[in-house]
Amino acid sequence: MGSKGAFIKFKAPDMKPNITTLTTFTTVCLVREIAQYFKTDLRFQSSAVAALQEVAEAYLVGLFEDTNLNAIHLGRITIMPRVTS
Repeated sequence: MGSKGAFIKFKAPDMKPNITTLTTFTTVCLVREIAQYFKTDLRFQSSAVAALQEVAEAYLVGLFEDTNLNAIHLGRITIMPRVTS
């Protein structure tokens, strides 16, 4: 009578974050809204809007990476607004 033991296979949860990226339409509306404060009836090339969207996403990713590192350093599990500064 040998004891074979029980093997339990644990599956890691799907760690892919559910992130909604900025859509082109949302970016265009935001750019137009901000631009109206300076001058009305402005037009934007699609490449300019795409560049602004890329830069905004890169900035936000960097901000969240830094915030996550700060939260880990402080021993926190979640990020809070005061950690971002």
